[in-house]
Amino acid sequence: MNDFFKTILWFAYIGADWIAIVTLGKLSGSHVESTATNVLRAYWAPLLLVHLGGPDTITACTFEDNKLWIRHLISLLVKVFFVIYVICMSWTFSWLSFFTLPLILAGIIKYVEKILCLKLSNSQKTKPLISNMFNLQSHSDLNENQTLDRLQKENPTVLSAYLFFTIMRPDVNDYLSSENLSDVGTRIKAYLRETTGIDGRRAFQFADKYLALSLGKDVFEIIFIQLGFMFDAAYTKASLIHTKLGCFLRLASSTSFFSVLLLFFIDIIKKPKFHGSRIDIAITGFLLSGAIAQEFYATWVIHSSDWAVLVAEFHHNVLVRKVFKITSKYFPRLLRQSRRWSNQMGQFDLLAYCWRCKKRKANQSHGFLPKITIGNEIAEMWHKYCIIIWHLATIVCYLQEDNHDGENMEISKCASDYMMYLLAMCPALLLSGYGESFWLVHAYDNLKGLLPPAIDIRNAASKLFSNPDNAHEEELESREITFENLKGEVLKLVTILKQLDNKWEMLRDVWIEMLLYAAVSSRYINHVKLLGEGIELFSLIWLLAGTSVLSSVFQME
Repeated sequence: MNDFFKTILWFAYIGADWIAIVTLGKLSGSHVESTATNVLRAYWAPLLLVHLGGPDTITACTFEDNKLWIRHLISLLVKVFFVIYVICMSWTFSWLSFFTLPLILAGIIKYVEKILCLKLSNSQKTKPLISNMFNLQSHSDLNENQTLDRLQKENPTVLSAYLFFTIMRPDVNDYLSSENLSDVGTRIKAYLRETTGIDGRRAFQFADKYLALSLGKDVFEIIFIQLGFMFDAAYTKASLIHTKLGCFLRLASSTSFFSVLLLFFIDIIKKPKFHGSRIDIAITGFLLSGAIAQEFYATWVIHSSDWAVLVAEFHHNVLVRKVFKITSKYFPRLLRQSRRWSNQMGQFDLLAYCWRCKKRKANQSHGFLPKITIGNEIAEMWHKYCIIIWHLATIVCYLQEDNHDGENMEISKCASDYMMYLLAMCPALLLSGYGESFWLVHAYDNLKGLLPPAIDIRNAASKLFSNPDNAHEEELESREITFENLKGEVLKLVTILKQLDNKWEMLRDVWIEMLLYAAVSSRYINHVKLLGEGIELFSLIWLLAGTSVLSSVFQME
């Protein structure tokens, strides 16, 4: 999604409540008598609640919005009070007035769905609700060979992705960084026993064989589907609509919409002269039709998603399984696209940026390069300048090369710029405890001051990182890395790299190690927040590393 649509979506999300409050205020102020026109306009008040509930595909723009569910609950109580007031002021004891009652029910249901999803996404209760959607206990009692044959023939990729999604949950977050795999296995088994009621050892046996079936040709597809499940659980109504409560609420709201729409048009046809102006009739019909269209769209999304595959295969109700199997054949799969993410990775060249900004005003806004298509010693330096020093060293070595066609060279350059992009745009992912790019800002200030005047970035880098001072190097060895000796540390690393015949292979391995270390060390919640901005390569690496760790745990258990 580009920035233009993101801006429109953000304004619609933020302004919806304000527009609803203003509209309810206007409606409540205009109903001084029970006329036919006012009775029609009374329909608009509960329909506002329906549309404020929003579609199933979005409940929050950012993960922090889930924490505001109490505010939405209070807002619902206030809006319901105004809606009831508007209807009471327009009440005529006619059929049109009675039709507003199921609309109030439908509006409250849609709004409550949103509040429940916000609360579930912000609490630990999300996991049992999602897990209990399927009869996992019965599934664990099936014959193992029959189950594996069934999965291999039908949808092993989606089912494998869901299994790993079920295991990698927030209450066991950060277990990937644990050094003791037996502790990891104990925590995961306890989690499975608590949320699904199945034996952890049995689940591990299934999981290991699911992984063996799917790894290789489908491993990235599994990762993409996992990220989709994570996004749905955090930002959509998926955590509710696939439960018994969610199905009941959806049935009640849909029944209310269809019955009111049908009875409304029947009454309009029979008594066209007693319902006010045609404009009010058209507006009312448009709002009712919009609510019906939203229900059809929600049904389409439900039956065309990866969740539908799970329901069709593993729902505890046989009738529900049959219905989903039939409908899934006639609904086009929205998620069966050529790709599930943008295949892009952000890029930021610190040296080039500093050289460009040297010609600009100090307060000018930041700019980044466009996106492109795609250690123990490292860990000791991690929290300060490790990324910056290795990034600058990689850039200097890259600029000194006459031929940029090497595969390892391009991989190193792209990975280096990507890590700097993350450090600049998402510092919390890499530097735990730092809300802003503290180290990057100071490195930028120092590097900008050290860069000599030059006609291009290559000449500037050559002048800055040349003729090493041996005395200065010896002094650096006894001091901690600070802002003042940043140049010396980069120069020292460049000098060592120049002496290596396989420097680009080494740099490639270093950056891959850094990406893995950063991805595994980052907390689960950071990756969930990142999904709100679109699937990032960083989260893909995290899940790949997690799959590898889980495979080791399964085999050991």
